Amino acid sequence: MTLASWIAVAVVVVGVVALGAVAAPLLPKLGRLKRAADVAKDKAAEAQALQSELETLQSRVLEVQAKVEAIRPAR
Repeated sequence: MTLASWIAVAVVVVGVVALGAVAAPLLPKLGRLKRAADVAKDKAAEAQALQSELETLQSRVLEVQAKVEAIRPAR
């Protein structure tokens, strides 16, 4: 191998080591972000379920109001 090849290999190795050194402290943050995303996804699913239940309850209230209006004597 020529000197230029050795220099190129050394540059690549140093670059990979530098990237590893920079990325290593970020890995725990990535894990925390993933857990936070999972929690947010669970909360969104819970909110969707509550929204569906709310719509059901609102329709029941409207039905009861309509029945009350039908039963209530006209004034």
